[in-house]
Amino acid sequence: MAHGARWIDLLDPRREELLAEAPGELHERAIAQLLEPPDAGRLPRPTIEPHTDYVLGVLLVAVVVEQEDRVFYQEVDFVVTPETILTVRKTPPGEEPFSLAPSTRPARRRDRRRRGSSSTTWSTR
Repeated sequence: MAHGARWIDLLDPRREELLAEAPGELHERAIAQLLEPPDAGRLPRPTIEPHTDYVLGVLLVAVVVEQEDRVFYQEVDFVVTPETILTVRKTPPGEEPFSLAPSTRPARRRDRRRRGSSSTTWSTR
């Protein structure tokens, strides 16, 4: 992504909101995927799909509820262009949507030097 790229996050958007915020023109199948409501009985397959001007992705986050001995999934779809990343978070029936709280804290750079190598990592802590 380009330096200074824009991140747009939508939670359970309506079609009009999605089209207004979309980074360019999206294929109708991509729009349908982004607007598809989550269904507890049918999980989408995690996917990364290249298109001419963007990449469409579907991610699932497994959430363990230990006290109830169950797992549910939070869906986060995305569209990435060189200038923009659009995330679409979907609220599972009867559950909470994926939280952005940890990812919206400012990142800071940490350089770690090891013998014979160097690496740079970005931390949100």
